[in-house]
Amino acid sequence: SSRRRHTRFKCDWSSDVCSSDLDDVTGASSHEQVLLDEAVELITVNALSGGAVDRRLEMYGPPQRTFVLKGVPLRDGGALVSIDDVSERARLDVVRTDFVANISHELKTPVGALAVLADAIAESDDLVVMHRLAERMVEEAHRAGSTIDDLLEDRKSTRLNSSHT
Repeated sequence: SSRRRHTRFKCDWSSDVCSSDLDDVTGASSHEQVLLDEAVELITVNALSGGAVDRRLEMYGPPQRTFVLKGVPLRDGGALVSIDDVSERARLDVVRTDFVANISHELKTPVGALAVLADAIAESDDLVVMHRLAERMVEEAHRAGSTIDDLLEDRKSTRLNSSHT
């Protein structure tokens, strides 16, 4: 998994952080590292004060990175801060959202055309016009069916490819 997780522990009796190799774990650039260190320090201070803290940190890169940081106070007065690199999950969410928007558009076009054609048939008394409109409805139905077939084929192909890796 490309998702990485790192936890830092800091006690109120120590000014030192038990793990200082955060950059090695997250793979962050120096600029990202400064932002990440500042966020961790802020979350640590808040958690040491007794409050649980959740924060999402977006790094616009390149590459674009997303971290979820969580800080919780510990019973002994310490704090636990976890850093979860959710970059891949965030990227997949964007891809999924774009895909749904695109497929919705691709399906709405023929479905909308079917509705318009059906209305036109309902209002027409001319058999020639009705026949021509019915032929267009069949074409639009095939177009929608083809889009759905492509979608199912892509899904099947994705499953096959993921099972071979």
